[in-house]
Parts: sequence; C-alpha cells; structure tokens
Amino acid sequence: MTYIVSGGALNSTHSLSHAAWRLYRRFKTDKAYEKFLLVDRKTKHAVNKYETEFEQHLIDSGNVGRFYRYVNNKIISKTGTGVIKSESGEILHKDSDKSERFNSFYSSVYVYDNGTIHLSLEKQDLIVSLT
Repeated sequence: MTYIVSGGALNSTHSLSHAAWRLYRRFKTDKAYEKFLLVDRKTKHAVNKYETEFEQHLIDSGNVGRFYRYVNNKIISKTGTGVIKSESGEILHKDSDKSERFNSFYSSVYVYDNGTIHLSLEKQDLIVSLT
C-alpha cells in the first residue's frame, strides 16, 4: 500500500495556484479569479490528502515514538518573543522581565481616556467635552 503522495505533486499544484493568483492580480478579470479559486481548491485538497495519508502511514507503521513526536510537534507552539532590550540597553532573557518591559512601554504610550478632547491652538488651549 502506498500512502505518501510525492512532494513534487504538491509543489506543482502550489505553483499552479500561485501562477493563477498572479494572473488574476495582473488582469483582475472574473474568469481569472474563478480559475484561481478552482486551482486553489485543488491545492488545498491535495495538501489535505497528503497530510491524511501521511498520518495514516504513521499510524500503520506502529512506531509509537515517531507517532508521539509527530503529535507533540503539532501541539507545541513554536512562536516566542524575540530579543527585547531594557531601557539601559541590556538584553532581557526571562519572560517576566520581558513582560515588565512591555508593561512599562505600553503604560508610557497609552493614556486613560477621560472623555475630553484637548485641542491646542496657536496661543490658547481649548478643551471640548464630549459629554
């Protein structure tokens, strides 16, 4: 039984989808857009089929370690906060230090809205109440 769709098939389908999108972006016709939607649906179907067959192959292989590695890679978030510098310029490594730095920055930028608009004219200040 063959489960794995070749990566080349996915690449060619994706290339067709990208080319159809470029064609639509260039000419902006309804026909080009419909063509893009058709190719895009086929691409999504091919990706879903590949993932389904890969997972089925993983289950059928009986390799428990590989299965758990795959599942753990799916559920772990790989995004994190990048490099943050303190006010003095040193690099912060701890998440708590980074969150404190973000807090101090956002509290200095954003202010409490009290419902009034302060307009500054050339030589006099004018306060207009919104209430």
